[in-house]
Amino acid sequence: MEYPIYWILMDAPELAVDPAGSTLGPAERKQYEAMRFPKRRQDWLLGRRAAKTLIRAVVQPGPEAMLEIRHAPGGAPLVWVDGGPRPDLCLSISHSGSRAFCALVSVPGVQVGADLESIEQRSEAFFQDYFTSVELAWLKAVDEQDAPLAASLLWSAKESMLKALRVGLHMDTRRVEVRQVEGIGEAGDDWKGLLVAARGLRWQAWWRRTGESVQTLAACTGGMDKEMKFRLERVK
Repeated sequence: MEYPIYWILMDAPELAVDPAGSTLGPAERKQYEAMRFPKRRQDWLLGRRAAKTLIRAVVQPGPEAMLEIRHAPGGAPLVWVDGGPRPDLCLSISHSGSRAFCALVSVPGVQVGADLESIEQRSEAFFQDYFTSVELAWLKAVDEQDAPLAASLLWSAKESMLKALRVGLHMDTRRVEVRQVEGIGEAGDDWKGLLVAARGLRWQAWWRRTGESVQTLAACTGGMDKEMKFRLERVK
């Protein structure tokens, strides 16, 4: 049996971002109004709109249902429907530039992380601060033309793993590791596999490139005895 991980990638124009935040619930509106900078507000609202589009497509709570995305103490997003939490839903949100990328899973014991990054050059100091010796060796071995993609991909995969663990960047990025990357030199925007490891847990992870950005997904199945199979389903 394959279990679905639903995902969505949307541009700001598609979201028709409403600066007034008219679809926000009370807790979200309070957070939105506390933000000082317009760019931060726009990015945050873009992520909320994408996430709610995803949730409505997957959960189908009805057109009048109030959806809110609140936060756990560590900052991970929590889905609320009509004033109550939905612990059966694991949501991850990322945004970069004018795009939002979100993933949702509703499988007991499975946690998902999603990340979106622009492809860019990164410094040697950045590598030393955030990557493990295994990752550094892999970076040195890739073709020079693929170096910006490789570095951005590694960083994004780490972000996805830390989000799946529900800790974000509160944990040292070197405690999660990318050990193998499929298709780094291949064309196309199909999802490709990643071999990742952290805390001895069971993991599956994927990556894809679209234009000058890279997206990653990581699913952690905790201490389950058997390995689970997933399929990635896009919501438009």
